[in-house]
Amino acid sequence: MQPSEFLVEPTDILAHLFFASGTSDRVVVTTPAGVFAGAFLYPDGDGALLACPPSVPAFNHGAPVTVEYAGPTDQYRFQSTILAREAGGIRVDLPTSIERHDQRITARFPVSPDAGIRFVQTRDGHEATWPVLDISDGGVGLVDANGGPMSVGDHISGQLHVPGVEPLDAVLEVRHIRNQDDSRHVGARFAEMSLESRGELARLLLLWLRAHAVAAM
Repeated sequence: MQPSEFLVEPTDILAHLFFASGTSDRVVVTTPAGVFAGAFLYPDGDGALLACPPSVPAFNHGAPVTVEYAGPTDQYRFQSTILAREAGGIRVDLPTSIERHDQRITARFPVSPDAGIRFVQTRDGHEATWPVLDISDGGVGLVDANGGPMSVGDHISGQLHVPGVEPLDAVLEVRHIRNQDDSRHVGARFAEMSLESRGELARLLLLWLRAHAVAAM
């Protein structure tokens, strides 16, 4: 087993939980009241939602909880506290970190050139189009043929265009840059994206995964 990795950026954690809601069928929850099997519900920004059976005892507000689950290729674990008992489940505080074993922290999907997925940046009244090389619930890999100055840590505002849905507003943060032939390959994370856009992207990735339209790396 490789050393654990930790997801710590709040926006990355929220994006991961959206994707986990569609890909993790079973969640093991450990609380002071005992251990039970549950399932994720889509998060809403105020906490992670976990479905649990009616037979599970009542929980105290602020009680510690450990959540463990499997993704398509990896194992995850996080610790949090209980915020409330709700109809059909419990609400726990968004974790400050998520631990991952064995595989990459997010499932990344390579994108074919004819898929029509691109990121469009608008700046000073001009548009720059960036073809998407790969995409995950946490970010994208882009081809930059625009030739402008760029550094790790820069932010790029624009829209992610995916066929079949309305463009998704997003701000990207550049994480790495690699020169490749006549262009640059840029790895970026979603620094800003609305809850609605994150949910839409997570559902799209889930559909692609189930349909095997693209292969997970």
